[in-house]
Amino acid sequence: WYRSDAAAFNGSYSMAFNDVDTGFYGANASGELYSPVITVPPFDAGTPYVEFKLWMETEWDVNSVNDFFPAFPIDELCVAFLSATEGASYSSCMYDGDTWHTTHLYNTTRGAWVTARVDMSEFRGDDVQVVFEFASEDFSNSFAGPKIDDVSFGSACGTVECIDSSECSSDDVCYTASCSAAFSCDSEPSYADGCCYGGI
Repeated sequence: WYRSDAAAFNGSYSMAFNDVDTGFYGANASGELYSPVITVPPFDAGTPYVEFKLWMETEWDVNSVNDFFPAFPIDELCVAFLSATEGASYSSCMYDGDTWHTTHLYNTTRGAWVTARVDMSEFRGDDVQVVFEFASEDFSNSFAGPKIDDVSFGSACGTVECIDSSECSSDDVCYTASCSAAFSCDSEPSYADGCCYGGI
């Protein structure tokens, strides 16, 4: 991970995971990006979360989503929390089913910056670091990887159906579920092979 001036959602730079010389992340590469320590509010009311902008280019920009199998991480980003209060050491979140992953995005944002949020209610009152981890495998790695920008923290009040799109689901392969700014689940086209959308 490094500070990159190549692209940003806001301002002039973002944090990127790739080779600074080639612009690609390469084979069998992995690494973690740590935030400063922050204190999660201890209050029972509301749902605390971290929000960030994500841009991500991987082999899934060219692979068919019909071949996607989320049980095996291939060019994937996950987000975890390291509790400074408990003095924990970091363990990879890549195979941890309880952490946030980009699998609901098919491990790509298809050239767009998207808003992602991760629930932090488990850590109320704790001092934590947010950990962004990316890992690639051994082939088809000539892609730019993930970029992270505009990391912020907030709390959702009132009726909360979702914090992030990973908490929403769709039974239709032609649509993916997403979490709106109002913390409710909506659906968007997945552009899977064989799907047809009126007006697109």
